[in-house]
Amino acid sequence: MMKPIYFPFTYVLEPVVQALAACCGPFTVYQPLRDRVPEQMQPWIDKGLIDIRVPATGNDELLEKAVNDYLNWANLQLEASGGGKNAFLKAGPDRSPLFNSSASSQIVAEIKAQGRKDTEPADQRKVMTARIFLYFAQQFDLQSRGVDGDLIDYQQRERNLIQQLQREEDALPEGRLQKPSVAPDDFADYMLDMRMEAWTRLLLSDPQRTALFITHRQAVLEHVLEFAPAAERILHVTGTVPAAEDASGDARQAEQRMAYFAQVAESRTPSVQKLETPAFLQGIPFGTTLSVYRVPGQTPGAFFARCAGIEDREAETAHPGAGVKNTLIAFINY
Repeated sequence: MMKPIYFPFTYVLEPVVQALAACCGPFTVYQPLRDRVPEQMQPWIDKGLIDIRVPATGNDELLEKAVNDYLNWANLQLEASGGGKNAFLKAGPDRSPLFNSSASSQIVAEIKAQGRKDTEPADQRKVMTARIFLYFAQQFDLQSRGVDGDLIDYQQRERNLIQQLQREEDALPEGRLQKPSVAPDDFADYMLDMRMEAWTRLLLSDPQRTALFITHRQAVLEHVLEFAPAAERILHVTGTVPAAEDASGDARQAEQRMAYFAQVAESRTPSVQKLETPAFLQGIPFGTTLSVYRVPGQTPGAFFARCAGIEDREAETAHPGAGVKNTLIAFINY
């Protein structure tokens, strides 16, 4: 079964895991460092809903040491400024010691200074820098969203309750039902261009292949579609079934969806926009919207390299299509 890849983030919030897994089944999340997977994601990894993949390896011990040294220094700076998200907000993201845009370059320079002769090709050095950047971007996500975690959980519970009430709306007075507010995610798209480039370097390092990539961020969808003028929206459905308690949804229907998308990626089936939508494509949680776009004639490696502005190596050599003729982008709004 084709397993989609979440992009361009390496940290996934619980409500996002639930929405993505219910629509697509288990999905892959890239990690920049093998031993630094966020513990908040571990329950979903244990349940088999998230598949962790570390496409790029090498220099792991040196990277770990450099990260630890840098974090020790950064934590001292945060403590001196009051710590936590309030200090980050007061300082502004460009002045935060953890998330300064030059942090990854500083760490790579520190690694080189430890005495190892720099004989790696330029593209490998760029991959190493990308891994460090993604690690600190992950820390940025954890820090900026940690304070909001309780509110996100509350609003998800609110949404579930409203969904239950909507199934009994005929018995309720008009005006009693209100759409739940959106949980804050102020910094989710911060430095999106750099995230895309760094994440794409991991994709180009990944020997495993898939055609389907999923996101829940509107800004991410808009960014990639700017580079796909020929993209066609092949699916747009809104779910009507109650959310599953185990967050995995209907596993059989998820497998059917993935099999169908695999055929679409290989150009063996037309858009469902021109056909009657099969029931297995509609069986997603109530209120969740699934949109899928097909980028024709573009393998994932070539397409994402173009989105990220990576021209310093031949993307098709690093990440051949392996029979995949199209790239599929899925957007899930929950």
